[in-house]
Amino acid sequence: MHDNNAQRHGCAVSETLANKETVLNGRDFRSRLDALLPLFVLLAGLGARLIQAKEYFLNPDEALHYLSASQPSVDLAYKAALTNAHPPLLILVLYYWRSFGQSELILRMPSVLAGTACCWLVYLWLKEVTDRSTAFMGLLLLSFAPALIGLSAEVRQYALLLFFMKSGSMRSCCFLWRGAFTCLSARSRRTRDR
Repeated sequence: MHDNNAQRHGCAVSETLANKETVLNGRDFRSRLDALLPLFVLLAGLGARLIQAKEYFLNPDEALHYLSASQPSVDLAYKAALTNAHPPLLILVLYYWRSFGQSELILRMPSVLAGTACCWLVYLWLKEVTDRSTAFMGLLLLSFAPALIGLSAEVRQYALLLFFMKSGSMRSCCFLWRGAFTCLSARSRRTRDR
């Protein structure tokens, strides 16, 4: 009888371990899904921008940027950019980007990539200052906002501007946060030393 109880107890322990392993595998799957879901949303947002970028011919402003970038040298492209009302960064980017091709989609790719990267930067920032679900909702909103998709699907400076502004604001927030944290920790050490 004692051996029978030991066998039942051993069987119960192995069943309990199997149930715990199943629960852990379920949690592991959920954590992987939580990690991959923002990437899937980002890729879907990239797809939406690519579809929009492929749909239309260049409008007159986009054609002006392309013609300004289509100079024989980078100096001439820069001089042509100075005649435009917009800053010359996009013209210089397009000058070098033309080596990949000159179709409408290829010319719009810097803006498409910058607009998509801006969505990801906002997600990372929101995840840092709020929680994961708020960051995910922000990523959903920015990835599929029609105005942002339209801006990202044009040969214009606006997507690059958004990307650089978000990059700069993230760096300044990071610097200020680390600076404030360092100052607070130094002050608390001085207070303890007294």
